[in-house]
Amino acid sequence: MTQTIVEIKSNFGNDKVKMKIFSQNALSKIDIDYIHTLRRDELIKYGRVRGWTVLDITEWA
Repeated sequence: MTQTIVEIKSNFGNDKVKMKIFSQNALSKIDIDYIHTLRRDELIKYGRVRGWTVLDITEWA
């Protein structure tokens, strides 16, 4: 199980949110490049299709 933290755009506006992705294998450069084009809810849906667990960690202390 690997963990990857990315910063992407929120659903509305240009605010940034931090997301943590749990996946069985390390994400490829192509996956990471594609992830950066998505918004928060799109990443959560895309993660489900890929079998990943995706969490919004913006408000974690």
